[in-house]
Amino acid sequence: MRPYLLAECNWKSIKDRSIDLAILPWGAAEAHNYHLPYSSDIIESYHIASTAAEKAYNKGAKILFSFLGTLKIKPLFNKFY
Repeated sequence: MRPYLLAECNWKSIKDRSIDLAILPWGAAEAHNYHLPYSSDIIESYHIASTAAEKAYNKGAKILFSFLGTLKIKPLFNKFY
């Protein structure tokens, strides 16, 4: 299990964890003629974002990467007033 990838975590492993940054990339799902899959753009953005998350996590960042599904994010705006 890579603890910075939400897809590989379970609720118990992240429920009490402190997360300072969530990476939520996206890519278009569109046709690329007959020779490429619809997920071509998604594959690239997933790889770039997961590699960045791994590097940040290995340097001590409290980070979580999620590509598919939902992620509840608590508002941070009250910290800046």
